[in-house]
Amino acid sequence: MRFVLTYEDISLWMHNFLDIDIQVEAFCSESGQFCITSPDVGIRKLLPECYRRYNQYFYIEAFDTACVTINIAGLYGRDELFYRLFARYVNYCCMTDVIEQIPRGRIKIHLKRIPLTRDICLQSLILTEKGIEITFAEDLNLYEHLRMVQLFLRAGYTKVRIIPEDMPYSGFWFSDDTLDYTLVMADHPADIRLYSSFHVMEWMGLEGKIPPKSFHPLYPTTQIDYQYGDVKVEIPVTIAEPEINAITIQRNCKRVQEEIAGAIAEVLDNLQPTQYD
Repeated sequence: MRFVLTYEDISLWMHNFLDIDIQVEAFCSESGQFCITSPDVGIRKLLPECYRRYNQYFYIEAFDTACVTINIAGLYGRDELFYRLFARYVNYCCMTDVIEQIPRGRIKIHLKRIPLTRDICLQSLILTEKGIEITFAEDLNLYEHLRMVQLFLRAGYTKVRIIPEDMPYSGFWFSDDTLDYTLVMADHPADIRLYSSFHVMEWMGLEGKIPPKSFHPLYPTTQIDYQYGDVKVEIPVTIAEPEINAITIQRNCKRVQEEIAGAIAEVLDNLQPTQYD
């Protein structure tokens, strides 16, 4: 199977999963240059300038079905320090040793230690004019996960994550500038669900005062539940296209937002004084 990560995709993926910006430029099918930039936010603003932006040449030295070895060319004192810090940072974010440091400025990326690519059987890896092109043994589940993460990030969503396998359902977590969402996948499109929730703050004094039937969904297929201080809105995902795409996600997220806006209004209605207050 063939999958292409454009260089813009790479930047989006690194910002999403590692909170850093990486720009990659290819010179040929095996070598190029990368630039790592630390976002200018929070305490990172105080980093020494030489650690906020870093340029380096690299080439793909070797790969097998589960690992890729990259040679970081021309390492000097500061380069060596930066590359070691980068490897430690990535391993910290991934909570496992994804990057193995090898003598003479090389790093080995262990794909099977990354949850997303754990089952990959890599067949080729080349740099093209458009991006990094990878081929791997047929794995429809892996391909769909790659496609969906790419879809979310290209559509402008943030905090995109694949739901871990130890959860009772599979799918994706993602956010926009309004809500956090959970997309629960299923074997049949009719069973795919999207939901989000909001918390009713304890200081509002509504604990035990919100009747179970106080919510009135805009659509008959919407489910709204209130439990443990959270109002959860769940809808069946409407798919009008051949497959889930950005339009599908945006349409369904808008519907969830409409339902939550109504649910918030109904929660606030419970604050109205009554003759018993």
